[in-house]
Amino acid sequence: MSEWLSAWGYLLVPIALVLAIGLVLWRVWPVLMGTARKRDDDHDRLSRWNRYLLPLFRKTLEGKMIVVRAGFVGKGENRHTIATWTLEPSMLPDVEYIALARPGTSDEPEIQAVGEATVLRELLTGYVQSQTMFGHTAYIHVWPPEADIDAVVARLTPVQAFREQMGGDPLTES
Repeated sequence: MSEWLSAWGYLLVPIALVLAIGLVLWRVWPVLMGTARKRDDDHDRLSRWNRYLLPLFRKTLEGKMIVVRAGFVGKGENRHTIATWTLEPSMLPDVEYIALARPGTSDEPEIQAVGEATVLRELLTGYVQSQTMFGHTAYIHVWPPEADIDAVVARLTPVQAFREQMGGDPLTES
């Protein structure tokens, strides 16, 4: 009987080891690598968000909430962080600007206007919640059902004016 157990032990130990390593690579590694550090600048912080945490959150949330990729607009010292929100329940990283887009069926949403993230959060008081996860501040955005999108868009910067001001396209810069 003990010979049989030791034979199974030679088979089960490597399988358990492979499963443990797989679990670490699947769940723990993205968290370790994606955790923002105090010394990170915006580029490093958002690169960690996009590369490690975004896929992890998308798998974890299973499509119940959109997890938004961050990007950059502008060049040199005029470089700023931006994310596109399609008015659906979404988790956005901490960025300087949010491009507001109407939800649609196409892969590339039509951006209506761009606004400073802090101003947009103030306009949507009560519908934006902040979360701190792995060193990143993220915001859960939910569009209020009673809010008029056209009125909000009118208070934000038009897309063309934002492009001229920043020198870049909010949809294509990264």
